[in-house]
Amino acid sequence: MATLLDRADVLIAGGSFAGLAAARALGRAALIVDRAPLGSGQTSACGAPVSLVERMGAASSILQRHDYLRIAVGDVSVAWSLPEPFCTFDYAAYCRLVYQRAGATFLQASVQGMENGWIHTSAGAIRTDLVVDATGPRSVLAGGAHRGRRVAFGLETELPASPADGLAFYFLPEVRDGYAWAFPCGGTTRFGVLIYLGRTKLLPALRRFLQRFGLTPGPIHGGYLAPGLQPAVTGKVFVGGDAAGQCLPLTG
Repeated sequence: MATLLDRADVLIAGGSFAGLAAARALGRAALIVDRAPLGSGQTSACGAPVSLVERMGAASSILQRHDYLRIAVGDVSVAWSLPEPFCTFDYAAYCRLVYQRAGATFLQASVQGMENGWIHTSAGAIRTDLVVDATGPRSVLAGGAHRGRRVAFGLETELPASPADGLAFYFLPEVRDGYAWAFPCGGTTRFGVLIYLGRTKLLPALRRFLQRFGLTPGPIHGGYLAPGLQPAVTGKVFVGGDAAGQCLPLTG
């Protein structure tokens, strides 16, 4: 972690998947700035190819491996073998491991904007020549060129559940304009619902989905997804992750 610096070789705004991937490539030259502590504020169901998690140096964050994908439409379910093993992983552990491997510096502060090579944050201004905007759909630094895109919204809870295998997606009447999912994670399962149209009042839909399993929601978390590729460079800002719409539109 870091105290305030007045100068950074590369400033990365956002400390989740895209920001950490950039830091992994840039190493000690990178300063990551995020308003939340590193590894907190999970918004993802955290399912990814095993090879990707291993390549990022976070293999020990893997909770369960999966060899197939299950699609359920109503009461009909079909399973497909995945072209390579996927996994569900612990978000906080993943972030911590990637950060440690990167050797970057982290500063907890809100990024507010940029002007003439200075990045304004809640902890003060930082001078930098290179900037990566990985702030998600807010795209704080990319500016107006990245506003107005279509966004989806998802809500998820993680509960103790009977052992299962496979990443399951459900297309159901109770989740209109979107889908639900169940991702086993060892002794728990992540259950969630997503609406493509960005509506955020999804708790009733999540409750109805969980009724199929005889469950009720526990602690919940959620967030926006922004599919639709945007320019990867805006002015002097490199843009990555959800800030650049680098999100698969069907599955998020």
